Amino acid sequence: MRQIMVSATLISALLASCSSTNALPQASVQPQNVTVQVKDVSFQGPSWKGQNITLTGKLYLPGNVAPSQPLPAVVMMHGCSGIWSRKDGKLVTDANGNYVVGSLFTAWGKRLASNGYVALLVDSFTPRNNLDGVCDLDPSVTGISEVTDRPLDAYAGYTFLQNTYGNWVNVQKVGLLGWSNGASATLSALASNTWNSTAFKAGVAFYPGCGLYGSYGGVAQSTYVPYAPLRIWHGSIDPLYLGDSKASYPCTQRVDRAKLLSPNVDFSMTVHSGAQHSFDQAKTTESKWTQADFDAQTAADAATLNFFNGKLK
Repeated sequence: MRQIMVSATLISALLASCSSTNALPQASVQPQNVTVQVKDVSFQGPSWKGQNITLTGKLYLPGNVAPSQPLPAVVMMHGCSGIWSRKDGKLVTDANGNYVVGSLFTAWGKRLASNGYVALLVDSFTPRNNLDGVCDLDPSVTGISEVTDRPLDAYAGYTFLQNTYGNWVNVQKVGLLGWSNGASATLSALASNTWNSTAFKAGVAFYPGCGLYGSYGGVAQSTYVPYAPLRIWHGSIDPLYLGDSKASYPCTQRVDRAKLLSPNVDFSMTVHSGAQHSFDQAKTTESKWTQADFDAQTAADAATLNFFNGKLK
């Protein structure tokens, strides 16, 4: 896949309308007892297939009244199956026939809001008429790329917070959080190679694929350097961590190359021994999960909050 270079004009328009292994941070403080307001939102998205799309999402606000001082915020990017919950391969609906947001995203939206953040979950797929997701499909089939399309969605989310919730959000303190395909989009959105921007001040990527379709010079000769502090959480038996015949340990190579090119870059990866892909979705009711997944989930969730607290508060 060719690397896309986005002009400063486009970014201005949007804003206006790994073998590095770090010690885990200390556990986060318990969330405050606050009311979390959840809102359905829509906002202007990027041009896609020749048309401007309207993106949708869920907004999580800590309370019902705008704060006296604007709060930090986190834009959340879902994985390859989208934002909706599934059971036995089918979309889950509530009593009114509405699709139900996946429990992982609901938990994180409420967790962030309870800890004093505004959280925005961006839905990249439903507005593009793709409810089935993009798992195991090449972007050339779906037309939705985590390298060239979904980063624009993240910036559109930032612009929405800036323009519509400026009385809630400190736009100088916005982070980016993604899972799997959305984690790869998080990496791409923070690429200093592509973006003439400093909109996001920190990023966390849960188990991304770091091949990124050969963008940023490929893996072995990667030119990728994030413009903001960035953390990757991975599992040691996740195929996306291990890589394939094209590139072994691609995230390790990306992190190492970034540090070689920019020694002061704040970019690192923690690899959780024995953890699988999607380890933070481990549930006691499902036999496929192991103690290693539960341990990784606990550690990575706490580390994520601590990281954002340190960079955005």
